[in-house]
Amino acid sequence: MPVVSWLLLRGRCRSCAAPTSVRHPLVELATAGLFAAVTAWVAHEGRWALLPVLLHRAAAGLALALIDLDVHRLPDAIVLPAYPVTAVLGGLVGVALVATGVLRRRGHLPFGPFMLVGAALGVVAGGGVVHWYLAMSGYPLA
Repeated sequence: MPVVSWLLLRGRCRSCAAPTSVRHPLVELATAGLFAAVTAWVAHEGRWALLPVLLHRAAAGLALALIDLDVHRLPDAIVLPAYPVTAVLGGLVGVALVATGVLRRRGHLPFGPFMLVGAALGVVAGGGVVHWYLAMSGYPLA
């Protein structure tokens, strides 16, 4: 509804006609896209019990990623448990950006987007990665 409302009002406030940011409908569209992708994956995997949790994580993850892009800060109570997952992905990208000169050594790199991508990769490919790792380490698989 926010997207339709924004379009009908031509990006202006209903009561005062002041311009409103296009960011709001874009975030709504991105959330809808994430919800569609998560639901499609859950349907493909047949893991319907995960749907509410994954939809919540998708919405929260998008919000955290956008907040981090804006202010380079995230609430510790929400993100501390997820640090090990994204730190790896963000660290790899950070090293690559510094090595190629895109990012200065003391530059800032928001970790929120990498946490979101890392969480999504964990959900979609986590089982396969664990299986690969255990097989590579010589751990006997059942």
